[in-house]
Amino acid sequence: MRRVFFAIILVVLCTCTFADSFFGSWQFIPLSMISLPEVPPGYYVEPYATGFKNVNAIAFSPGGDFGYEGQLFVADSRPDPGTIYRVPGKEEEIVFAQAADNEPRSLEFAPLGSEYGPYLYATHSSSIYYYDATGVRTKFADIPAFGMDLAFASDEYFRDHLFQADARGRKITEWTHTGTQEALIDTLSMDMVTGLDFGPGGEFGTDLYITFSPVQSSTPNSAIRKITPEGVMIDFLLSSEFSHTNQLAFDRIGDFDGLLYVSDRGNDVVYRIDAQANFSVFASGFSFTQTPYIKSDGGDIVFGPDGAMYIADGGAGIVWRIAKITGNLTQLEIIGPDQIVEGTDAEYRALAHFDDGVIVDVTDQVIWSITPEELGDIDKGQLTVVDIEKHTNLHVNTCYEYGSGAQSSQKVQIFALCPTGSALQFDGQNDFAFVPRSESLEPGEITIEMWIYVNGLQSRNTRLLRKLGHVSDGYMLAVDENNNERIHLAILTGGLYRVNDIQSYKAYIDQWHHIAASYGETSASLYIDGIQAASVNHNRGMINNSPVDLFFGSGRPSGDSSEYFKGYIDEIRIWNYIRGENQIYDNMHKRLTGQEPGLVGYWTFDEGQGKIVHDLSPFENHGFLGTDAENQDDSDPVWIISDAPVGICDIEEPELENTYHVDAALGNDENSGLNHATAFATIGRGIETAEEGWTVLVWPGTYLEEVDFQGKAITVRGTGGPVIDADGGFGVSFYNMEGPASVLENVIITNSQLGVFLADSDPTLRNLTIVGNHHGIAAYADADPNVTNSILWENTGNDLLGCEAAFSCIEDANPGWKNITNDPLFADSPGGDYRLLSRMGRWNPAIEDWVLDDITSPCIDAGNPLDDPTGEPMPSGGRINMGAFGGTDQASKSANPWPNPADLNHDGQVNLTDIAILAENWLWTASWLR
Repeated sequence: MRRVFFAIILVVLCTCTFADSFFGSWQFIPLSMISLPEVPPGYYVEPYATGFKNVNAIAFSPGGDFGYEGQLFVADSRPDPGTIYRVPGKEEEIVFAQAADNEPRSLEFAPLGSEYGPYLYATHSSSIYYYDATGVRTKFADIPAFGMDLAFASDEYFRDHLFQADARGRKITEWTHTGTQEALIDTLSMDMVTGLDFGPGGEFGTDLYITFSPVQSSTPNSAIRKITPEGVMIDFLLSSEFSHTNQLAFDRIGDFDGLLYVSDRGNDVVYRIDAQANFSVFASGFSFTQTPYIKSDGGDIVFGPDGAMYIADGGAGIVWRIAKITGNLTQLEIIGPDQIVEGTDAEYRALAHFDDGVIVDVTDQVIWSITPEELGDIDKGQLTVVDIEKHTNLHVNTCYEYGSGAQSSQKVQIFALCPTGSALQFDGQNDFAFVPRSESLEPGEITIEMWIYVNGLQSRNTRLLRKLGHVSDGYMLAVDENNNERIHLAILTGGLYRVNDIQSYKAYIDQWHHIAASYGETSASLYIDGIQAASVNHNRGMINNSPVDLFFGSGRPSGDSSEYFKGYIDEIRIWNYIRGENQIYDNMHKRLTGQEPGLVGYWTFDEGQGKIVHDLSPFENHGFLGTDAENQDDSDPVWIISDAPVGICDIEEPELENTYHVDAALGNDENSGLNHATAFATIGRGIETAEEGWTVLVWPGTYLEEVDFQGKAITVRGTGGPVIDADGGFGVSFYNMEGPASVLENVIITNSQLGVFLADSDPTLRNLTIVGNHHGIAAYADADPNVTNSILWENTGNDLLGCEAAFSCIEDANPGWKNITNDPLFADSPGGDYRLLSRMGRWNPAIEDWVLDDITSPCIDAGNPLDDPTGEPMPSGGRINMGAFGGTDQASKSANPWPNPADLNHDGQVNLTDIAILAENWLWTASWLR
């Protein structure tokens, strides 16, 4: 069993110059796998309405007699023949009306006060309908099939009429309010017209602008034209860079520079175009699905009353909102796991917060890096770490700047894995394992977990686990269903019910992934690598299980041959209740004991040989390989050595001799205290438990307590600068006749009435930083402490009262031996960092690395020359520093030479060890002299 090691990753967001960055916002929903479109600097994008089948068109209600002022209306082709939704606010979709004879393809509200009435107009397959505020529809006119965009003229320049794009007839039709028509433009040279909008005036004028796409290869360019009120058509912009220009809209409010914006269904982009027909990509990364020309698949663009741009993304089933950033950057935040396992990946998001409440996802736009590089890699927030063999620190850095810039950090524990045993390999042809029918495996609610390795393309009905008959009730976890390529949970209970992954299983090929699914009375969820990928609500109730066997790696071996899985399976778990996302994520890499409550099946596949797969749960649901439970045949899966990332090593920390550990953040006073993993939470508990001669080792943190030595001859020693904060009381007290064997060292004492209180006691006090108290050290009743190597500063009363110190930094100049009164030059006294500034190097805990300062503290190399300095890092002057970090591995470095150059190993003595070092390097020659 390998020792466990922990690696701490410091994720640092630092400011830097980053030109041509883009912005995107963060929506933390199961849509976490959705790729956000890219938009220019100064803008951000967010999903405004989601979950549609095919968003064809969008429009904002102007209010008035129709009502619903400023609310978005969405035309969707779900379900057939389609639906119009009302969206009062973000993610608040409400069904407004069912569509007519076919899916709605365009939406347009009549202008307030016009003869067209307070209605919402929509084109359908062969008709134009209008809807009143209650959703009741009325036919306005019959049209040739496949009518497209609608646009109302904004003034009498175009007779205040309604205009319609006719895709099949390749013409523009003008409609009066009574439903009569005439062809403004009868044909468009074999081109399919798709979008309409009227110029806003100014440089663009007030002509009718149209988008069209080629129907025949003889007209290869999509284009934008404009039409005068008299029906004269003028080329505005033709370019081979266009593919299938679809919809267009003018920015009339100004947040988008008052320009024209056009969606391109072939390139999945939105172009911005000025009045001189100069164009560039404004936003990209949409899913404007390319389907036959006669069908609209989104790309509709409207500008909302809030000035933002709204885009119907048909392929993604999303309405995106793009808005201008107007606030000031206030902070950056990192979203991501705080624990990962060696050799695995983890996803992190960088979020920029602005003072107007806007949150922008900048993950893909910042510069990520790690040091040292050999420990892993990171790209656009995706962190990959290698196997770790010893405790190490990995620095993950990302730089971002907007305005004044901001930074943030997050620590992540990397767990080491122990060998995980074996797994089963299935050939995708006839391999399977089965577990005989057991009532314990037939719960009403269920959670299924397993590790899988998808080995290439699968057959059309690939099953991972199945417990249902041909038409009988039960449950199944599968990779594919009739070539839908989605990992999914299927429940057959009163009809078939599924919850599907949002992406193809092909995204997981040739890698280990953890798959989990849960089903309860009213909901079902699917998890990929511990993160919820899909979730649905239902009214099917509990599972009605059939009395059939449970199969691994196949469906029904005697049934459909397409149900065999090709790949590896390890660590299957079945629970009789719904496990939440945190339970799944926190335990997917851990081995279980088998005795966990609710665990009804647990197969680790660690046998490595034989025909039996043992169930480690109390129900002993043991299974068998292949068709024959006793004899091997070609339907047996093959045993392989597993490298699935499961099996975190047990924590094994060596116990220091005669030492109790204390950790305010991680400890518990009910623990044993014998190592850091089982630390106490308070120093008082450590002292109470310690025996004479023992050490209480205090880890970094703030300890809100009054510490009483209780007359014990023990050592209370800090590591990493722990802080004792008595909140106006006595920080540390000695009043039980403690002597020199009672030692307090390497701690910071602050915010106390008396930092150290003594009465009739003579303890040893060394390497203390006593700062920000009323009195520093106060001795009464003949107390005579031995105070050395300490710093007493910024105490409002006396630093020393009734006693003296030696080799210490004392602000109030109390007499003593070799004391100094110079400013100790703390790194950040207001921020609580009392390390000493140094030109040669100071430990910075925020980045867990050494930094260089412009000046050096006078407290470096100023402690008692008789005290051992060898615990301090090199370069060291061979003399201990003053303060809480003196004599430790976080002591600030020295510019002074080691006292004796012959002491080659810096252990404080010149002996045969140094001669051996010299002999080993005898006759060494620099490369430039060779």
